[in-house]
Amino acid sequence: MHNKPSKFTYLLAAMAATTLLGCSPQPKLTTTDKGVTSTTAPAKSSISFSVANPTKQNRSEELITLAKAQLLTLATEVNLNAATLYQGEQEVASQAIDNDGDGQADALLFTSQFDAEQNKTFTLSYQTTGQVTHQYPSRAHAELSVNQGGIRGADGKLQGGEFVPVKFQQIPEDHIPGDFQFRYEGPGWESDKIAYRLYFDERNVNDIFGKRVPDIVLPEVGHIGVSYHEPAPWGMDILKVGPSLGIGGLGMLVDGKLSRVATASDMSVNIIEQGPIRAHLQIKHTDWAIAEQKFQLTSDLTLSAGSRLTHNQLTIDGSPDNLVTGIVKHQPSELITSDTSQGDWAYIATFGKQSYVGDEMGMAIFYKKSTLLEVSEDSHNHLVVMKPTQGKLDYYFAGTWAQDVDGIATKQGFVDYLEQTLAALNQPLAINL
Repeated sequence: MHNKPSKFTYLLAAMAATTLLGCSPQPKLTTTDKGVTSTTAPAKSSISFSVANPTKQNRSEELITLAKAQLLTLATEVNLNAATLYQGEQEVASQAIDNDGDGQADALLFTSQFDAEQNKTFTLSYQTTGQVTHQYPSRAHAELSVNQGGIRGADGKLQGGEFVPVKFQQIPEDHIPGDFQFRYEGPGWESDKIAYRLYFDERNVNDIFGKRVPDIVLPEVGHIGVSYHEPAPWGMDILKVGPSLGIGGLGMLVDGKLSRVATASDMSVNIIEQGPIRAHLQIKHTDWAIAEQKFQLTSDLTLSAGSRLTHNQLTIDGSPDNLVTGIVKHQPSELITSDTSQGDWAYIATFGKQSYVGDEMGMAIFYKKSTLLEVSEDSHNHLVVMKPTQGKLDYYFAGTWAQDVDGIATKQGFVDYLEQTLAALNQPLAINL
């Protein structure tokens, strides 16, 4: 149960913020001898807040989102474009995000670990105007690289050329699977724990790169002449996808049969955030034709530092009967399901010697019971069938590998990870202002 802060707590915080703001001088305009108008150092202010772990278990590194809308109740000139976060005297790496594209940051992202029932106090220091650029080590990354200069051969594959990173790309009309149009066949995203990629073609499903190192590695993966299916110091592709949904891919059940998102008239990728704390890419499908209807589908995929969890937030027009995600079936592996008696979040997962090289790998889907229609299967997948609410649906997917940074090599270790993650989803950290 979350301890809701009292009105007195909010009053004290508001008084403290007002005092800080009242003592800060406003910037003064000055004119140089060259006639150029400039400003003195902007006014500085700060707000303190706390974050509490409501559970009786330690929490591994988790993403915390500090929304500007929350802060504006205490200080009307909060400027997250020029903000620095501290815990005591220690600066905390953070990332400002602009959700609406107006050039003003709407939230500040950071991560932290917590002991059982621990409460931590942070201080947000900011300039009331201007912008401050931080150079924090990147622990999350998203990218897409396109072949430029390649010549298409008789087999339809591009020969030569070089891969150039882009922020936005619509799918070319002549693109076919495996034609070397895109480095490692589509966009990729990673944290210091794991990396994923999306097949940017008619397959439209997700694959896993296992990482042996915490560094950002995707910019070096998939270049011409270097196979990511072979073990390398950084890691390798560890999942055989085939005709399945891979890990967390998307489809729909029509007359009891699964159809992947494969018949859209257009598909695009937009790289929105490239770290250092969170990676964010957006996939759009125009006129997805299925069940005698056409849907406009948007998928926002995010992955944060210190985490294996990709959060897939879906927006779809109309009223589809269902949307389906799942996990590819591999032998030998064991299906694991959560106790569904507690909280809204639950999971299905598999674990076993199911990686590309035959060692231990775990995969999981975390879903909301309030959206669940059924958990089922077909010949290729373990399936989670869900119903969108007012055109919205979200779920998480995650993978682990025996050789990765943390090296989860036993079923019990994997179940421990699943249960810790489930507890975090069902009892999120509480921000008290």
